Amino acid sequence: MSKALPETTHLLHHDPYDKTETSAAQKSSWKNTLYIIFATVVSVPLLYLFLIYLPNLAPESVSELPVIRKVDKLDFSTQLEGPQRLILIGDVHGSLKPLKKLLRKLNYNPKQSTDTVLLLGDFISKGPQSVEVVDLAIKNNFQCILGNHEISVLQRYNQFHGLSGLKYRNNESDIEYYDLQSGQLYPLDDEMRLAKQLYPRHIEYMGTCPFIYDLGSVPRYNRKHTHYKENVDGVAVHAGLNWNVQELYDQDVTEVTEMRAMLPPDFSKATDDKSIPGSVGWAKIWNHWQKNITDGENLEGLKNRKVYYGHHASRGLNVRPYTMGIDTACVKGDRLTAVVITYHKDKIREKLVSVSC
Repeated sequence: MSKALPETTHLLHHDPYDKTETSAAQKSSWKNTLYIIFATVVSVPLLYLFLIYLPNLAPESVSELPVIRKVDKLDFSTQLEGPQRLILIGDVHGSLKPLKKLLRKLNYNPKQSTDTVLLLGDFISKGPQSVEVVDLAIKNNFQCILGNHEISVLQRYNQFHGLSGLKYRNNESDIEYYDLQSGQLYPLDDEMRLAKQLYPRHIEYMGTCPFIYDLGSVPRYNRKHTHYKENVDGVAVHAGLNWNVQELYDQDVTEVTEMRAMLPPDFSKATDDKSIPGSVGWAKIWNHWQKNITDGENLEGLKNRKVYYGHHASRGLNVRPYTMGIDTACVKGDRLTAVVITYHKDKIREKLVSVSC
């Protein structure tokens, strides 16, 4: 007599020829294959769209780049009743939120004609919202200076759209090419990507920015900026001025957008490399020269001129009697700084205002 199996024992019999189970497995495999094919068909075009096509899609181009003015005089009327303000803002670098924060702190009202805002160059590039910064400047009719990063983006825009080159007007009749990096082919870097996003209105706005602004009368203070001394002629520029050049129109456009120091032995040649042995910051040389120039010298054209500038973030706020450097590294998370010059009746005074970034 055979023994009975325990009740808890299960006999599982798999028939290799069970057509029902085989059919279900085949259907499951076929569905997986369909999913893979569908995902491939859909994802490849999407990847192409977002990684290749859209990044290379650019708005309509201007037919040619605007001719940049080398020097312009700020049309700032002090004849209106009540105080007028000239607000000079350091390097924004696409930092829209800190810029709006600074304007709020200044109680800036674009509907009032008593305020003039002047951006001291490098208001685009590096930061996340360069296009939006330019749109804000256009909307509120901000004045502007060209910095080295605006030049760099314009050169890439010129290359991408196959235009005739960046030119500047040295005077009313003399037009020259800006050929700092003539013939260079620019890679697909962040500034090329930014250049591709720009509409004609952005290019036209940057075309209104000169290299140098003659500001007229501004106040000069003592070394600690605590006591007013006298009124002098003001100049706004992105990087600096060469003390050894007699007239503003004779300043070199590369130097005024890039310089940081002067080279030995006579400190008459500018450089953007402050680390060169023996070099001295241009602002220090400028202030020394302003204090020591005598009447009758052949450099009197730039005597008693105070320069407002940005560009030198590593140096930070640099206040001297004849220079004010206000690039305070906002794009690196430091601060955004403005000089507010107030004109009221016969008085001209200034103060520094800044916000965290």
